[in-house]
Amino acid sequence: MSDYIYEAQSSKSVNILRADLEEALKARGFGVLTEVNVLEVMKKKNVDFNRDIRILGICNPDYAKRALLANEDVAIMLPCTVVIYGRDAGSTIKLGRPTALVNMFAGTGLEDLGREVETILIEGLTAAL
Repeated sequence: MSDYIYEAQSSKSVNILRADLEEALKARGFGVLTEVNVLEVMKKKNVDFNRDIRILGICNPDYAKRALLANEDVAIMLPCTVVIYGRDAGSTIKLGRPTALVNMFAGTGLEDLGREVETILIEGLTAAL
């Protein structure tokens, strides 16, 4: 495991994992604000690309508020990003670790918040696998 990226494998397809992830995160107070289907975007732009990749913007408004009140520049890393990559046999899911991201704002008291959010998100990702 990386200090910057949490990664896990799933035997589920991208579509099933994405739906299960949304439910698992919803149960933990997080929602999917944005979704970029990279394969569809590339197809619309006539770019030859054949990998199923979904980029999800995940957020909990209460945590976002706490982070923004501590330092409004934290907005550059909101919402949290989760990426699902289609594989031959299932999917890979990755999360930019909030604990690593808050290091950009050392001294603002965001370390505890980063740990709290990361724990909840990894619980949700694990539940969805």
